[in-house]
Amino acid sequence: MTDRPIVFLDTETNGLHADRRPWEIAWIRRDVDGTETEQCFQIADVDNTNAELKGLQVGRFHERFKGGPKASWSLTIESALVPRDQRAILLEVDAAIEVEKATRGAIIVGAVPNFDTETLAAMLRRHKLCPSWHYQLVDVETLAAGWLAVNSALCPADSPALTEKRTQRYEKEQQLRDAYKDGNFEKIQAAEKAVCDAQDAESREWEKSAAEFVAPPWRSDDLSRACGVEPPTEDERHTALGDARWVKRWYDHIMGGAA
Repeated sequence: MTDRPIVFLDTETNGLHADRRPWEIAWIRRDVDGTETEQCFQIADVDNTNAELKGLQVGRFHERFKGGPKASWSLTIESALVPRDQRAILLEVDAAIEVEKATRGAIIVGAVPNFDTETLAAMLRRHKLCPSWHYQLVDVETLAAGWLAVNSALCPADSPALTEKRTQRYEKEQQLRDAYKDGNFEKIQAAEKAVCDAQDAESREWEKSAAEFVAPPWRSDDLSRACGVEPPTEDERHTALGDARWVKRWYDHIMGGAA
C-alpha cells in the first residue's frame, strides 16, 4: 500500500507531435484511504492549429467532440451554475486547474504515462501552473511485461519452433509407450532418456518464446489478455475514461487488488 494517492490517467490528443494538445482527459484518483473519484471532460477551446489528422481520427474526435466556439461561449454561463469538477466540458485554463489539483503529489499510473504527463505538463505551463505529480511514473505495460516474465506459463506459446519441439516430445512419448509394450529394458531406458531430453528442449523453447513475447515493443492488447485482463471494447477504446479504467483494472490485477 502506497502512502500517496494514485491517479490512473489517460488523455486523448490531437496527434503524437511535441506540440500536441489534449482534447479529452480522464482519471480515477485513489486516495490513501481507498476512496476513488472519477473525472472525465473535454476541452472546449482545444487549439487544433497544428493538429495531426491521424491523431484526431484515432480518438474519433470528429464523432465525439462536444466543444468548439459555441461551447466555449456557453461555458461562461455554465461556470456560474455548475461546479467545475462536475462539468463534462471545460475551457483549457479550467482543465489545467483541475488536473493540477487532482495530480498534486500523486503517483501517476498509465499506459505509456509519459505521453500523457508530457502533454499535461505543457498545458499546465501554458496557464502558469507547475506540474506536481510524483516523478516516478508507473507504466502498466512495463509492469505487465515483468509480471509475465516471472509467470511465463501465462504467455501465449504458439511459435513454429515450439510446435516442432512439442511434436518431437509427443513422438518420443509414443516411442516410450511402444518400448513398455515390448518389455525391453534397454529400449525402455533409452526411450525414457529421449523423453526427458525432448521435455527439456520443449521447456527451453517455451522460455525462449515467452521471453520474445514480453520483449518490447509490445502490443498492449496482447499483454493485457495474457495477464487475464480483457482490453476495452471498440466503443471504449481510445476514449480517455475507457482507457483509464482499463489501466486501473490491469494494475489492480497485477498488484493483487487496490494498492
